Amino acid sequence: MNDGKSLKEVAQLDTMVTVVDAFNFIDQYHSSEMEIQERKTRLQTHDQTSVVELMIDQLEFANVILVNKSNLVSPEKLEKIHQMIRAINAEAKIIDTNHGKVDLTEIMSTGSFDFEKAQEYPTWVKEIEREVEQADNSSHDHSHSHGHGLVHSHSHEFGLTSFVYRARKPFVPERIIDFMETPVAGLIRAKGYFWLCTRMDQAGNFQLAGKLKEYGVAGRWYSTIPQAEWTPDMKEFIEKEWVEPFGDRRQEIVFIGSDTDLDQEKITQQLDSCLISDDELEHDYSKFPDPFLSGKKSQLCHPHARGDDQ
Repeated sequence: MNDGKSLKEVAQLDTMVTVVDAFNFIDQYHSSEMEIQERKTRLQTHDQTSVVELMIDQLEFANVILVNKSNLVSPEKLEKIHQMIRAINAEAKIIDTNHGKVDLTEIMSTGSFDFEKAQEYPTWVKEIEREVEQADNSSHDHSHSHGHGLVHSHSHEFGLTSFVYRARKPFVPERIIDFMETPVAGLIRAKGYFWLCTRMDQAGNFQLAGKLKEYGVAGRWYSTIPQAEWTPDMKEFIEKEWVEPFGDRRQEIVFIGSDTDLDQEKITQQLDSCLISDDELEHDYSKFPDPFLSGKKSQLCHPHARGDDQ
């Protein structure tokens, strides 16, 4: 503010409301329109955020989501929209509206917005953490003996299923990028961290939503840090996650989609086939072709990877 005061000193954020256009939501979610500037209502900004990214950011942060023009879509399509929203934000209150009409008690003076809660990790990260916590022992045992693990859960109330793919071998770049560029039936959202044999020290991040596919550098694995530099907190985490011979390096990607269409076993088999083989590990795997764009950075940083390398 011009008088030097911040807005929070004179106002309170009561409810964070996001409005979804039911008639266009699915098309927009699967749109290939990448830049906000491409829209007719151009923003006076150099923002490079894609339309889908902006939609997801707004949905993740909201605690009330209005699905407007709900009368213009079929009950089946409306149910699908709810399902897609739940895949992005499992906790927000969803209200179907027409012509923007809503009971004001639902969106004003509710006292329902919790800023600290809104700053917590979104649904996809919570899914990883929740499932890892629930299946920590079995997942680690499986990782040690077989090199990869599959943890899954179901949210049948919303027609959703989700699972976390985990592995302790690096991906071969050309194989995993082919997977990332191929449509997956029933998939609504995928996001997580991956590891390439050509970039052994780097943790990569990946996100898929509709036609949006993004991958970039998240940071460096703790394995790259000399033990003398480990803090007590780092040491505790590293020792928990450490698996020879590659330390804390791993694949960790969450998939969220329709519980009737998302084929977890097929996806897992496809991802397993992208991993480097034991025979390939005996050779100079750093020389594999790497089609990923070099130098592409992401503002997201894996909480379990060293991000000061960005």
